[in-house]
Amino acid sequence: MELHAEFIKMIYKEFDDETATMILKAYDKHDPVRGIKLNTNKPINLPFSYKPSLLNEEILIPDDYKIAVVHPFHHAGCYYIQDPSATLPVKALNPKPHDLVLDMCSAPGGKTTQILNAVNEGFLISNEVDYNRALKLVGNVERWGVENCCVVNHDGRSLPKYFSNTFDKIVLDVPCSGEGLYRKQPKHALNFNMKTIFELAQLQGELLEAAYQCSVDGAHIVYSTCTLNPYENEEVVIRFLEKHPECVLIDHGLKQAQPGIRNLGNKGARFYPSEDGEGHFVAKIRVKKETKRNTLTFKKYKSSTIEINKMKFTGHIIKHNDKIKCLKDRGPLDTDAHVIHDGTMIAIEKKGRYEFTQSCVYVPYLTQDIPKIAVDLNQAYQYLYGLSVDNPKTGYYLVTYQNQCLGFIKGQNNKYPKGLRNRFERY
Repeated sequence: MELHAEFIKMIYKEFDDETATMILKAYDKHDPVRGIKLNTNKPINLPFSYKPSLLNEEILIPDDYKIAVVHPFHHAGCYYIQDPSATLPVKALNPKPHDLVLDMCSAPGGKTTQILNAVNEGFLISNEVDYNRALKLVGNVERWGVENCCVVNHDGRSLPKYFSNTFDKIVLDVPCSGEGLYRKQPKHALNFNMKTIFELAQLQGELLEAAYQCSVDGAHIVYSTCTLNPYENEEVVIRFLEKHPECVLIDHGLKQAQPGIRNLGNKGARFYPSEDGEGHFVAKIRVKKETKRNTLTFKKYKSSTIEINKMKFTGHIIKHNDKIKCLKDRGPLDTDAHVIHDGTMIAIEKKGRYEFTQSCVYVPYLTQDIPKIAVDLNQAYQYLYGLSVDNPKTGYYLVTYQNQCLGFIKGQNNKYPKGLRNRFERY
């Protein structure tokens, strides 16, 4: 791989010769690594061979990544495909079932879905500044099939305006120069620029300060990047600790980590590109502050039942313009923040009739009373490609594979969204 001369110079300046040589060789020696994170809400038996990741035993490395991408279980939201090193910030955060958690820079959703596996009795706010990326985040939250998550669309630096002194756990995987991901994005390797790095470091420091403002006394903040230089890593953390000496670095618990530099030692976790994953940096901060906790509030829950296309749905029903949403056991989050996802969209009105959305396919309580058609693996692939499913009856049916819902048909018509279909092979 061709690397920028200034990047190579920086690596040899900041690391000892042995480490620098190891880093640079890894860009040519190993291919990118992709793993699978299972959705604990949708238990399955994986139908392909895999091995546990050495970086995170909860992540499985498939022998054939391409099969994992197109398999019906992936479409059904049974797992998320992710670089193993990208799962380490949440592993270090160690969220507990009742925690209130903030994922400050969330898209595309790997860390959010990882948190949702753990916080089954708590609540998660996932934020993304870029609206188009936020929509991808929403799609991945929907596929996970749970409703204890709200997606907001803000510059992370503005979040204290809405959520000050609120969260027990915060993961801040900041925008960065991405040096650890050059194997996945080779064209970016020639864009190395020290001016950009220092501008990013300024932004990262401001985001870390915002995370502090959103946290409660005793909270844990995990700061992470997917880059290698110390200016966006150790130096950002050190400046924060100088401003807030009452806050301290604590053990990150990541056994495979290399120590940080700039005197962080074992309190910083470095992962260099290798055969096990891409480059990453992680630091875990315990917050000390004397402020009163603010809590998340929700609008009053009102249970009702609505009939759509001769099927009944019960919960907190929200009708807004041409859309119908539902929440199983709570009202919407009560906030002035720009919320772009809260609850499950059931149906949208089109030409005077309601059509079911793909969103409700993934949520078990919404699909339990919808009639279903079970298909085998070959039929599932045909459906996911966009072909019709043999159905002698009229009306809406859910197509399922091994009890996992894939999407709707209406009579013979395939209703699986075109943007989600398998497009590279014909079945």
